[in-house]
Amino acid sequence: MINWTLKECKIENLKKVLNFLNENFSIDELDFFWKENKIKSKIFENPISKGYLIYGITENQKIIGSASLTIKKIFFKNEKIKVAEIGDTFTAQAKSYIDKNGYEKFKCKNKDDFNQIKQNKEILFIKKSIFGRLVEELKTIAANDNIAFIYGTANANSSSSYINRLNFKRSKKDHVNEFFFITSKLIIQRFKYLDKANFLLNFIFKILNNIYFSNPFGYKDLNIELIGKPEEKKIEIDNFWHNYDFKSNVIIRDYEFLKWRYFNDNNYKLFFLYKNKQLVSWIVIRKKKFKEFYKITICDFLFNCSKKDFLYFFYEVLKKQNYQSCIVNFWTNIDKKIFSSKLFYKNKKINLIYHFIDKNIENDLDSIKNFTIGCSDNI
Repeated sequence: MINWTLKECKIENLKKVLNFLNENFSIDELDFFWKENKIKSKIFENPISKGYLIYGITENQKIIGSASLTIKKIFFKNEKIKVAEIGDTFTAQAKSYIDKNGYEKFKCKNKDDFNQIKQNKEILFIKKSIFGRLVEELKTIAANDNIAFIYGTANANSSSSYINRLNFKRSKKDHVNEFFFITSKLIIQRFKYLDKANFLLNFIFKILNNIYFSNPFGYKDLNIELIGKPEEKKIEIDNFWHNYDFKSNVIIRDYEFLKWRYFNDNNYKLFFLYKNKQLVSWIVIRKKKFKEFYKITICDFLFNCSKKDFLYFFYEVLKKQNYQSCIVNFWTNIDKKIFSSKLFYKNKKINLIYHFIDKNIENDLDSIKNFTIGCSDNI
């Protein structure tokens, strides 16, 4: 049995935690790995509020697990409420880690408050599980920091533990879908034998897309702009946000959020859609080269216009990126009917889970609306 303790990560210890994550859980072909500047930004330099990164470390100074809370705000019943997104939850008890490093037994040596209720099955689980102990610690941290609730996207492996043992709840009405925009590159990537038909596939999809996204009366009142200096658009972005036609339960994405999340990284591009010279939508993308292809991630978007106008905007942005030679994907729970066309492929459903600290919100909140985040691009 290997003894370990739980600690809150400081900047000086950040590299040790990131080494644990990247050595054991990164996926090169999916561009899934942790960068120091990204973690510093989301945890230590978050303009909304400092976040939390905790980790488990053994007596011989070996990292065996991590978990984080990224602080955000939502607009709920005309109020701004502090919430936290849980993430970076990886441990030495994960199957992928065990397959690579072998199985070991661990015992947490932190003094805890659970001794008086040892009979509780949840607590027995926590005392055996690194994952459970880390998540319980984050729940306590959130309660002490006046965070209304914790939310996250859980995969099939962790969803059961969150819900059955750690007092999280699955959204009743909503979930996050991963979508792909169907391109010739996506088809060839999945059906290699069609590689020789690339030219024909490009031609077919170009015709289909032009028909689907076109308007016989034109889009004379619409204009698309790539934003080079977002700071010059601060008032415009904030005005758009304040005029945004939301119903509530929406993550606040004003200028300060966009600046923190995207503006300090040249890998992101921000596009505006104007209608009659009025900002009505924006899209953030990231395009990255992989070994065999380019991938375009739709990282975020908001729109206060018609479905037809937004889809035209969506397609025109992709055309500027030579989209046919790329794989295009995104995660969203925004107006799923908007992507119901045969041109979009729904790849999988991701559970949206919550742990409520403010029980008054629990009674009213079914899901976070306008949850849009790029696949493998979330902070």
